Amino acid sequence: MSRENITKGKKSLEIVPHSPILSSQGTALDFIRVEHHYQPANGMSECCLPQHLISIHLGQPIQLERVAKGQCISEHLIQGDIMITPPNLYRKLTWDSDADFLLLRLDSKS
Repeated sequence: MSRENITKGKKSLEIVPHSPILSSQGTALDFIRVEHHYQPANGMSECCLPQHLISIHLGQPIQLERVAKGQCISEHLIQGDIMITPPNLYRKLTWDSDADFLLLRLDSKS
């Protein structure tokens, strides 16, 4: 699945294989969005979003490869591991097993 959004005059990119299982989008909360994702094994995500992102790994251990700013980092994630991504950072992620995670999108506007 591919989605492109225009936010505050900046183009943002988000590509994930499947939409979130649950999302708070469209609720009264305009500064935070909570999404529960389940992405199949051997997937790829590519994004550059205007929000701060906090990802909390919920499922079984996975091997994750992350490419950002020209660096490739390989990590073994277990349940409870947290990744924090600053706004407007282009990154590409790939993983080897089914990925179950909670994603918090924090808008930096006041």
